[in-house]
Amino acid sequence: MNALRDFAALASDFAGRARFAVVYLEEAHPTDGWMYGAVTHQVRQPVRLSERVANARVLERELVAAQRAHGKAAAAAAAEAYAAVGASGPCAVAAAADANAADAAAASTDDAAGDAAAQVIPVVVDGMDNAASFAFGALPERLAILARHGDAGGEAARLRWLGGKGPEEYSVRACRDALGELLPPAGA
Repeated sequence: MNALRDFAALASDFAGRARFAVVYLEEAHPTDGWMYGAVTHQVRQPVRLSERVANARVLERELVAAQRAHGKAAAAAAAEAYAAVGASGPCAVAAAADANAADAAAASTDDAAGDAAAQVIPVVVDGMDNAASFAFGALPERLAILARHGDAGGEAARLRWLGGKGPEEYSVRACRDALGELLPPAGA
């Protein structure tokens, strides 16, 4: 949960300059598989995409809780925006079927849309072929920065930074440092 809070803080601190997303991969610690450490959620390893989406909703709730725990006004606004989405939630609309859907894999440094203070961090779901997981070597967790240049219909997002594999090499601080180097200072 601390990693989620740190990620929520990162998203809040860079709101308006970067967009963030979480890609839910296959479950790293399912109740019917390898359980490790203090896992706050209790979910089985999905065999169908609908089950993976249901597991992603658990992560989505934990992410909103992390945003609330961060304690900034942006977190409260994000929780309100999440509640306004309703039961379907953002993960209902995005099931990653291939590596291109992983464009949202962590921070996207193209123009941030909408009110940054009310940014909800969307949770998208990797397909059952695990294409996003394989493309980023992401199991169990990994941070990535993708940048898109040109207009919305232009160039596809390109990988600009890839963090270490979690949990040992997972570092929100390293991602923060990389974003600081890649983005212009706030207000510039």
